Amino acid sequence: MNAKTENDIRVIMSYKRLKFYAQFEKAGSDSMKRVLASDTIFSAYFKRLGPGYLDWLSGQIFLYGRGEKHKDSAIYFLKKAKDALFMQLVISEKKNFLMELAAANSHGHVPEAIRNYEELLTLQKQTSDWSGMAETSKALMTFFESKNDFKKAYAYGRLYEQYNSMYTDQSRKNDIELITLENDRKEKVRLEEQALASKLRSYNLQYLVIGIFIFTLFIILSLLGFYRVSISAIRMVGFFSFISFFEFITLLSKKWITQYTHGTPWQDFLFLIGLAFVLLPAHHRVEHWVIMYLTRRQLIRTTSTGDTEYTKD
Repeated sequence: MNAKTENDIRVIMSYKRLKFYAQFEKAGSDSMKRVLASDTIFSAYFKRLGPGYLDWLSGQIFLYGRGEKHKDSAIYFLKKAKDALFMQLVISEKKNFLMELAAANSHGHVPEAIRNYEELLTLQKQTSDWSGMAETSKALMTFFESKNDFKKAYAYGRLYEQYNSMYTDQSRKNDIELITLENDRKEKVRLEEQALASKLRSYNLQYLVIGIFIFTLFIILSLLGFYRVSISAIRMVGFFSFISFFEFITLLSKKWITQYTHGTPWQDFLFLIGLAFVLLPAHHRVEHWVIMYLTRRQLIRTTSTGDTEYTKD
């Protein structure tokens, strides 16, 4: 079985597990046991997880089942599960397990519930679970108060106040940290937007300068026809003007097509080939036509030796 198949199975089983737990609010313990027995794939999955997992699930069925008080059955299965798998669980699973076992023992088995909560409190201290420690201390305070052991009830009451205060302070600190992080994130976004806007303004200004430069070249090219200049000079200015103009078109076209190709190399390549196929002949034809036009209108004067006039009929 490959890793992908195993991951798919875990996803399916997680979905089945959530769906199964959601039925606790609508069905009783006996009904849930029948549902579990009828889904052989789901049951087999829990068995494969290791010894005790199916007993844990059965204990949960009797603990959370709607409208029924099968707490003894819940205690039986949870204790059976604890003997089989408790040491294999990670600390978060151990805390959840002990909370469920303590909840089951709370109805008629107070000494067991106290031991479960004390064990749970020890685990919660290891992870600095202030909220959990406060709730557990409050539960222990209530149990010792019901046994008239007011000394321990008072001690756990003080612990409850202490842990609850620490949880409140920690929550406030976390809230402040979250607000600070959110403000930092907003400031970072604002600075990035400003940098982007500044970059866009810079790019637009550069495009404008390039456009003005090319326009100026064509004005100069037009004006050169009214003066005595060599054909080579007019060709040089014309060549530079037209190559600048068509390369500017290529630059703008590439910027425009990128929003559709998203920088995909082969698409950009085909686009540039097609653009060159159109622009390159157009470049040579238009440049040649302008020079020929100026020649036929007798607007080009040569400044070569002898100061002869060049006219092309």
